[in-house]
Amino acid sequence: MKRKYRELEPFCQTKTVPCLAADIFKCREFHGVSDAPFPAPALRPPWVPGYDMDGVTLIGLAAAAISTLGFAPQVIKIHRTRMTRDLSLGSYILLFAGLFLWLIYGLLLGALPIILGNAIACAMAAYIIYMKLKHG
Repeated sequence: MKRKYRELEPFCQTKTVPCLAADIFKCREFHGVSDAPFPAPALRPPWVPGYDMDGVTLIGLAAAAISTLGFAPQVIKIHRTRMTRDLSLGSYILLFAGLFLWLIYGLLLGALPIILGNAIACAMAAYIIYMKLKHG
């Protein structure tokens, strides 16, 4: 029985070797089968010049910008006052570790919103940790 291209399947059997693709679009593009109505958008690198951003990418970039800007007031206040006494070092270390893992995840996926948001947030969290260690 022939499967529809929109179905998700755990193993690809397009060729003799399974590619373990979870998405049939990625599987078919990997194997060079082009009967899908459009190429899988996740396979196009977002940093290519001339890349047309779709609505999902724009929403992701907006979310990354807003979430990352949430750190800015704390960073600015610490930079101006040099006071970090009331901040928890442990919470910022855990936050940095989580952001760093998100950054690696974004790099592996090639997802621009995840990469940008978490790279900037990692830098701000690292600055807060540095200031906490320096000024107590």
